[in-house]
Amino acid sequence: MIRRCLALLVAGAVFAAGAAFATKFSQSAGDAAESLALHAEAVAVEDRAYPAISPVLDNADQLGLSEFQRQQLRALANRVQGESNALRREIAQLEKRLDRGFAEQTIDPLRIDGLTARIGQLEGRLRAAELLARLDAKAILLPEQLALFAQLGHAGSVAEVEPVERPIEEF
Repeated sequence: MIRRCLALLVAGAVFAAGAAFATKFSQSAGDAAESLALHAEAVAVEDRAYPAISPVLDNADQLGLSEFQRQQLRALANRVQGESNALRREIAQLEKRLDRGFAEQTIDPLRIDGLTARIGQLEGRLRAAELLARLDAKAILLPEQLALFAQLGHAGSVAEVEPVERPIEEF
């Protein structure tokens, strides 16, 4: 009789724990979906208001970019690419050190904390470099070009939007 009561208690506890976990997991999944939706919306606004270099250069003719603007954007792209590549190489080296520690079974909590903290810092610097490049790209464009670029983002095709007339030859 006592065994049966204990078995029922254990089964009830396991069931309750499973239900609590399922509830928590579904809440987490809902939170994650909401977070992803907010992130996607922020990225869309970011892409229109603060254009990335490549799409601007891809649409240079439609935007009416001067040769001077194109040169500035190419120089900015080269600088950012060099910085980004260096950061990605350093991140990859740190990831290899983590992998090697696990493979060789020499990893410990302090090493994990140190390496992942450094990786996080580098990933933050990489994101900052990409966002700062957007600010720099925006500063190179005229307000009319920015407005047209935003329209291109909505239109989905450069063929649907007329090119902007350049009021001046040099920026």
